[in-house]
Amino acid sequence: MKPAYGFERGGGYGEMIPIYIPYEEQDELGSAIVERRESKANKNKPYVDIFTLAESFGLKIDYESFAEDDPNKDGFLANGVDSLKIWRNGVKADIIFPDGTIVIDNYLLGRHQESKLRFTVAHEIAHHICNIHGHASNFHAEFDAERDYTPDELKKRFNYKETQANNLAGILLLPSHKLKKVYKQVTGGKLLTMYGDRTIDADTREKITAMAKMMHVSPLTMRIRLERLKLFNRLPIYQYIDSGCFDLDNYCFYIEESDNELPF
Repeated sequence: MKPAYGFERGGGYGEMIPIYIPYEEQDELGSAIVERRESKANKNKPYVDIFTLAESFGLKIDYESFAEDDPNKDGFLANGVDSLKIWRNGVKADIIFPDGTIVIDNYLLGRHQESKLRFTVAHEIAHHICNIHGHASNFHAEFDAERDYTPDELKKRFNYKETQANNLAGILLLPSHKLKKVYKQVTGGKLLTMYGDRTIDADTREKITAMAKMMHVSPLTMRIRLERLKLFNRLPIYQYIDSGCFDLDNYCFYIEESDNELPF
């Protein structure tokens, strides 16, 4: 199976040229992978069993206490060559894990961490799917807005490879065939409304949260996926302000009905 991203040699000088794969292609690939690899027992569930999906690729999940300098690193896809700093008996140790091991920081086993744990596992599965350039180890880390990153750290953190892994992780957790069923169930077959470029009302926010809960992801992951699939009826921001749905004096939100039918 051809991965969703990778590198090619080109230009006659052996340099590595990044390959850009459109989101639509990642969507088709990721959704098909889930649909094809899901067990019969999981096909009717609204959410993806991301741990079983990892197993289907022969990936083993291990939980350790990370000791990396970057405290935001919480996932690692091992290649059997590069080491990971973890705590062993109160001491930092550089450990080389077997190729195909997804190492997760065990703080993600704590309460209220389910959606973050599932996304981190999905991110590392995405790297496995996408990694056609040998076996490079990969981290998953959250961005800390208050940290003073070096230029090299920022380049690594925001490079296209991590972005595409995040995109594919969201697709693996919210494949089109499952998301569409949940969307219809929660919205009653009506498009959600977004005003301007980013504004949503309380009713839309509530529905996004309900869908996220059903599919065991964070509301932010759900919202990003819905936006990428263009599952919002977009209206001018001033239509929202002037309609009376938003009370500027009391900051109260009210439910607005939508007559827009779903495109599926």
